[in-house]
Amino acid sequence: MEETKELDFYVKIARRPLKDLSHLKNEQTQKEYMGSWEKVFNNSNDITIWSWREIWKKNIASNLKEFEYFHRDHSIKIFANELLDRPCILVGAGSSLENNIHHLKTAKEMGITILVASHAFMYLNDIGVKPDYVVQLDAGGQWDAYLEGDSKDIPLLCDITCDTRQLKSWQGPKYFFSSTVNQQTNAGKFYMMERDRIVTGNKVGSIIETGGHVGGAMLVLARSIMQANKIIFTGYDYCFSPNKKFYPFDKDIDKHWTTENGEKRQTPPIIDGHIPDIFGNMCETDGSYLGFKNIIDNSVRVLRAEQLAKGSDVEFINACEGGALGVVEGGLSKWMQYLKLDDALIAAK
Repeated sequence: MEETKELDFYVKIARRPLKDLSHLKNEQTQKEYMGSWEKVFNNSNDITIWSWREIWKKNIASNLKEFEYFHRDHSIKIFANELLDRPCILVGAGSSLENNIHHLKTAKEMGITILVASHAFMYLNDIGVKPDYVVQLDAGGQWDAYLEGDSKDIPLLCDITCDTRQLKSWQGPKYFFSSTVNQQTNAGKFYMMERDRIVTGNKVGSIIETGGHVGGAMLVLARSIMQANKIIFTGYDYCFSPNKKFYPFDKDIDKHWTTENGEKRQTPPIIDGHIPDIFGNMCETDGSYLGFKNIIDNSVRVLRAEQLAKGSDVEFINACEGGALGVVEGGLSKWMQYLKLDDALIAAK
């Protein structure tokens, strides 16, 4: 049964024990579990690659013609160490964002850097919050509405496969990176060969492992490129909310996830098609969302373990106040903290 909203956030979180990611009962069970989601996730990635590769290739060629090159002053590398030993907030477009988006105004007043996924940009624009960076991976023009709003002076950190027309309409400066794809599959190998034929020479300044989604790109940018030492997640849900919402906003764009009768579209099954949110409420998900979530969870574990081994640390705070980020079997990942966003801002001072 879904918990009542009146129950305090920290009371609900305290009921969820903190565990390592190596949480399953035995090694064989763990291999079976990891293999099941990786198979579905890799199959989903292959479908994505085969479905989008012609558009990606067209966009890369078009962007080269329009912007001439992707390295030097056109590369995200110019932001190297930009946030050295400073905090930042990564804003996804999950439905939990509606719980705390108003606190982003406070974050701006405090001078905390905000990186936002392109799908959440218009939502921040609606409440008058101007992010410091917008990150985009979309290659299709059907997502124009996400970029509505005043983009003047806001850097757009974008993949070389992004839609050229959308990039030209962005009022702020553009900086490029190229996402890697899984080359363990034939689809990935074939696409990378095709990409390299288009991008000859040293025209890509930054190649990063995004995990196939914008949330992964933001994490790499914030930690590996900009060197932030305290990273706050919000809107990183990786599942539908208990009330079946995918996005935090109610706009025409949300119709993409509904049928003509107004009912939510059926999501593809993964394992049992459901995952607990951070409070233990069962929510619908699919193979892509679960794969993306596991990539972020594992990245957080690896990044923290690396720093701890060096005698220092980097903090990761889950301030989503919902969603499935950090959820492991029987509890929550011990590698991140779980705070309300307003408390996370206090901790970031």
